[in-house]
Amino acid sequence: MSLKEYDIKNNEISEWIPYLGLMTPRIIQNKDDSLISIIEYDDSSLMNKDNLNKFLKQLPLGISFYFEKSTLSPITTCYIIWNPAYDLKNNKLSNSLIKETNNDHFYIFDKFLDEFFSKMNKSFQNVNILSKQDVLNRLYRILTYEKSIAMPDATLYLDCYLTQDFSYKKYKHMLKIGEYYTNCIRLLGYPNFFVKDILSYIKNMNLNYRYSRRITVLDNQTKIQTQENYFKNWCSSHRSFLSVFCTKESAFYIENIIVLYDRNKDFLNEQILQLDKYINNKGIATISENYNIGDTWFSTIPGMFRSGYCHSLVSCKNISYNFIL
Repeated sequence: MSLKEYDIKNNEISEWIPYLGLMTPRIIQNKDDSLISIIEYDDSSLMNKDNLNKFLKQLPLGISFYFEKSTLSPITTCYIIWNPAYDLKNNKLSNSLIKETNNDHFYIFDKFLDEFFSKMNKSFQNVNILSKQDVLNRLYRILTYEKSIAMPDATLYLDCYLTQDFSYKKYKHMLKIGEYYTNCIRLLGYPNFFVKDILSYIKNMNLNYRYSRRITVLDNQTKIQTQENYFKNWCSSHRSFLSVFCTKESAFYIENIIVLYDRNKDFLNEQILQLDKYINNKGIATISENYNIGDTWFSTIPGMFRSGYCHSLVSCKNISYNFIL
């Protein structure tokens, strides 16, 4: 991707964001027919790893998880996405499956949420499943960096509100969203203790940050084909990381994304240089988004709405560890 892809008018940003129609009290639907729900929890202690791990290994194709933490809250947010149009037989998306199942997929996903919530409650503290209004509020805050939300009463389509008075512009190696200057650092495939050290260092620097983790799980039997479908637009540096982390022994790929933001561009720039030095001294390979700073906004949590493929979790070992950030 190049920066030119982000040179779009404000009134066209809606093309990048889904029409989130409200479907049930705790489920909203993406325009590609995937269903989205959000669970919050305190990840400070994992009480029952084996119980959760056993449940997660039995998930069907099409389930996907995205995690986020920020300076705004100590609570971990888990986004659960299921695409009922995933054809198990042909391992691809099929619009005809939605028509065949009618509204049964909402019932299936809602039933899954009940079971998942029960398992999470036994594994973590302060587990909460968000209502549809809270889901919209959360997405709005994430996409606009707002700390307090006053959503309109009619919230059928989220994107029409996100495009109102929204502006961004590029400033050297940063992206300015509203009054905030931002930068983005990616940590590809690294375990939790590396990420925790970096987040702790950022916190001590008094930097605002938004952290998210995306787990892309690949089906072993169709790994090569799936990689090509999902990662074909990646730049060469991303693909080289992919070849290392997606081996025969490991069928899932973890991408940690840290978005740094502040109103003072000089302060942010100085702190970013200090952080880069700290990370380099630890020998951690990163991808700094200087060449593609647009992904600060478009490819963190909002990026999950643009992902055309979700993958099985069956082949993952100790997947529950990824619920602890």
